[in-house]
Amino acid sequence: MSLLDLSHMARELWVVWLLIIFAAIIFHAYRGRNKDRFEDCAQIPFREDSEEMNNHG
Repeated sequence: MSLLDLSHMARELWVVWLLIIFAAIIFHAYRGRNKDRFEDCAQIPFREDSEEMNNHG
């Protein structure tokens, strides 16, 4: 298999590669082990606002 054949095959399969990457990201995001970490990170903007209110209020 030449490099040219390999490049043609890669061009044809780019959708499959992107779908696999997307599925891996979704799996990582919805895995139960990561739920607490993501919920904690989602609250960061609200914590910073409440800390500023306490310091200035």
